[in-house]
Amino acid sequence: MNFQFGLAAAPVTPLDKNGEVNVSIIGKYIDILLEQGIRSVYVNGCTGEGPSFNVQERKLVAEKWVEYGRNKLDKIIIQIGGTNMKDSQELAVHAQSIGASAIASLPHLFYQSDVSSLVEYCAELTSVVPEMPFMYYHIPGFTGVNIKVEEFLEAAQHKLPSLVGVKYSHNDLYDATQCTLVGGGKYFVSLGADDLFLSGLALGIKSATGSTYNYCGKVNCSILEAYNKQDMDQARKFQLEAHKYLKIFMKYGGNIAVTRAFLILLGLDVGPPRLPIMPLSNEELKSLKTDLQNAGFFDSK
Repeated sequence: MNFQFGLAAAPVTPLDKNGEVNVSIIGKYIDILLEQGIRSVYVNGCTGEGPSFNVQERKLVAEKWVEYGRNKLDKIIIQIGGTNMKDSQELAVHAQSIGASAIASLPHLFYQSDVSSLVEYCAELTSVVPEMPFMYYHIPGFTGVNIKVEEFLEAAQHKLPSLVGVKYSHNDLYDATQCTLVGGGKYFVSLGADDLFLSGLALGIKSATGSTYNYCGKVNCSILEAYNKQDMDQARKFQLEAHKYLKIFMKYGGNIAVTRAFLILLGLDVGPPRLPIMPLSNEELKSLKTDLQNAGFFDSK
């Protein structure tokens, strides 16, 4: 299967003030992404707090991203992983039925996997949708499953025919680069370490998926454009600009609550995160806004 995309945002799941899913703003959310040049999304992942939602909520969110994104977005990938194989398979079948572009999955979120058991897990998971493109989601900082993904891809070649690649949310650029070479370049790698986007490009990783592309899409599209023109000075300039906003992001915790705060400050009321993630306080939100104003964040919005 030939499956690829450039930059993809990992959207948050909009909630109302009572903590219930609020799909009514997804159309506006898509417009905000498109204005920044972002044309693909990775739904119900870690930024989307997928594991914090039940099956029906995750289905509803997936449905609305596909509905509102049809003929607007290039790729809509639905993350189906969690702690229950049957639930994940149900989500996989649902994603296929609504016309999603691909599915992706974390490893099991409680029981640890090695390479061999992970291949078997993913094979069973995807057996219900054998024709659906599948991406493995590598994010060891959340899952604790810190395998060499190159070894996983090597082992999966003849057991996972629907596997098209990996969302690589880790800073091991050696392993990420080796993944692009498995099977003669058979697998697609989308880097999930937003601070290393330009570094990944230089190593042949042509895609990135992350939370900061929700609100820093323009500058990251500029990195890609400059790199493709072989203008490394400009590409580096834009990467350092993105780092400026990343530094502010990290100052306030560098988590999903901060991503939500950025979007709220851009006029998209995505609501609070679900527990155990705590929202920013009103004081923190005001301070964040001041820091972003001083950094020129809103100047080109």
